[in-house]
Amino acid sequence: MCEAWQRSLIEEDELVKKAATTIPRLLEHPGITLDQASRLHVNIDECVERMDVLIMALEENSVDRSWIQMATTIRNSWERLAEDAAKKVLVFSGTSDTTVRDDSMRKVMGG
Repeated sequence: MCEAWQRSLIEEDELVKKAATTIPRLLEHPGITLDQASRLHVNIDECVERMDVLIMALEENSVDRSWIQMATTIRNSWERLAEDAAKKVLVFSGTSDTTVRDDSMRKVMGG
């Protein structure tokens, strides 16, 4: 595997771990606005999409399965954060997050 991909995955792993502690606090902040929550969701969803592209490239290049699994784990972490942000947007719109299944969250948010 190209050393740049390894470095990129390690950096992405560090980033998503930081995001996993920061984003929930941001979403629970009483001063967050609909616009902020919406932009946060879009940005996180872009991380999910970026990881999808990387995973496909890793698979196409027959990269060791352990690196693909690492990328998939990172992608799934971003996905959970995107769902949390989407739920916050739904709360602003008056839709109860309990009425929308988690796996349909990206569809609700236009993902």
